[in-house]
Amino acid sequence: LGETIARTSSVPKEAQIFHNALANSYGEVGRGLATLANAKGEAEMAEDILAYDDDAEKFIRNFLAMADFFSARGIKFSVSDQGNVFSLNMPQGL
Repeated sequence: LGETIARTSSVPKEAQIFHNALANSYGEVGRGLATLANAKGEAEMAEDILAYDDDAEKFIRNFLAMADFFSARGIKFSVSDQGNVFSLNMPQGL
């Protein structure tokens, strides 16, 4: 998925830094998960879990940065738009 996102060609210049960071972090999470799945022994698994945790946290920060970028500019996506994943709608009543 990270490679697919990285190949997206229609990214506005002002969003490029967020786009690149998100694409890279998708790749890091994927590689981390693959490494974790192949861990041998408890010590290696514990080390791989901590590394994956760091990658996942970085991904979350990059995802939220992209969502904030859109929100700050008033960019909204309809349910059928591909960018809808970046529309963080909070449930009513919270």
